Amino acid sequence: MKTLVTAILLSVSVLLAVVASAAGQSAQAGKFTVELTSQPAAIVVGDNTLTFTVTDGGKPVRGAGVDVHLDMTAMSMPSDVKATPGAQPGEYTAKVNFGMAGAWTVSAKVQHMAGMDMTGDGIAAFTVQAGKAALTGETAPTTPAPTSQPWPAIIIGALVAIGVVVGIVARKKKA
Repeated sequence: MKTLVTAILLSVSVLLAVVASAAGQSAQAGKFTVELTSQPAAIVVGDNTLTFTVTDGGKPVRGAGVDVHLDMTAMSMPSDVKATPGAQPGEYTAKVNFGMAGAWTVSAKVQHMAGMDMTGDGIAAFTVQAGKAALTGETAPTTPAPTSQPWPAIIIGALVAIGVVVGIVARKKKA
């Protein structure tokens, strides 16, 4: 019985780790938590839509100003864009263009009241990889940006957890 409880706890831990890794990248911007997701899910060279979900204590922040700054880490290729309110409360979207494959820094300056610097405002920074080069067909090492849909990872995690439990129970019956 003790082995079964251990197996279940291990399975739940694996499942939680998989679900956590499937969520978006998040960073602090002053007192705000900012989660970054992209469309397409794997950032490509060229046009992408970045979505920044801004929360304060877990609650969506409405009416904020989100200024986005992109810069390639290997060379200076800066670009600035203002994010606009998205479909959901606390979401802000920006249409951006990654001009080359490689690592980029994405910074989101969050102001609780757009255009006014206030206590608690800040800048969240993310490092992302832009993937396939459009003209040459070369592929940079890619780290896909997390998607906002964790269901595939949840299903895989659940299957792994079930497999671990079944394996331990089968081994226990043989013993």
